[in-house]
Amino acid sequence: MSSIKASAGADALWREVEQKLVTASFTTSSVAEFFRTDIPPDRQEESRWRFDRLSQRQKGQKATLRYDCGKFRTKCYFDRVIDGATCATTGEQIVKRKSYPSLWAYYQAHQPGLGVKAGDPVARVSFKHIEGSVPAASNRLYLRVMNEALPESLADIDKIAPEDRRHLIPDQVGPAHAGFDQFGFAQIGPA
Repeated sequence: MSSIKASAGADALWREVEQKLVTASFTTSSVAEFFRTDIPPDRQEESRWRFDRLSQRQKGQKATLRYDCGKFRTKCYFDRVIDGATCATTGEQIVKRKSYPSLWAYYQAHQPGLGVKAGDPVARVSFKHIEGSVPAASNRLYLRVMNEALPESLADIDKIAPEDRRHLIPDQVGPAHAGFDQFGFAQIGPA
């Protein structure tokens, strides 16, 4: 392949990546915050309802999440929150044929700078390249907000030019609940 073709292909790829990054909206609240158990039952129910509404999950479908691993972010799918479980109480975890006494031990061995604590809550998620669901610190998981769940004025956000989008979202949702991170991911928090 000539360097001109390679360069043109790389430019097209980056344009596509940039467009996808900016058109995906994610909550600023983590899955752990949506599934808090230390708040009154009526607020718990409201928070879970908001999670379902923002994800626009249909029966049998899993919500799309962004798993923030510090060094990188990856897409995964919500299975369920493990009530009462923490990173330290998950039991043995086997990752790439290596055994860890808990999810917290795995994080300490592989990502000690991530700030995951032994008492952090856990959710089960699935990844395309891993069979079944696996536990993850739920405070590192962020919900993808489907365009259908956005306010009507933002419903067609994927059709708005990226430079215009950056100015629209904070004005419509409010600076306390919206913004863009360093990678261009839109951040929208629950009201």
